[in-house]
Amino acid sequence: MTLELLTRELVCAFLSWLETERNCSVSTRNQRLAAIHSFCRFKQTEDVMRLNQYQLVISIPKKKLEIGNRQYMSPEGVKLILEQPDAKKMSGRRDMVLLSLMYDSGARVPEMADISVEDFRRSHRQLSRLLARAVKRV
Repeated sequence: MTLELLTRELVCAFLSWLETERNCSVSTRNQRLAAIHSFCRFKQTEDVMRLNQYQLVISIPKKKLEIGNRQYMSPEGVKLILEQPDAKKMSGRRDMVLLSLMYDSGARVPEMADISVEDFRRSHRQLSRLLARAVKRV
């Protein structure tokens, strides 16, 4: 492919092909467009003769991602979940505390998995600290 072929029409056709033929999501389409935009911004400084051509490609807008309605749990559903652990057993009391903390704090499972005793302050019984820890994969 040569730079003469890099036109707004070709890029729009490519993006349309990604969505219709390859069944790629809008976010994938936008990622490809961002890479093309970046390349065209670079080429503007290198190839001044095609400046207008690159600006036309850069002017292609990203597509808005449609977010569906989020489903929230009803208060009855939360109550039902919190009633599941057996409070007579030590593990049941532990599970009840973890579920209650998740509900009260809005913490996600990875944050709860990383929680430790040091994350709680004894001076303030109702205060806890949740940290997003970087996971280093080997």
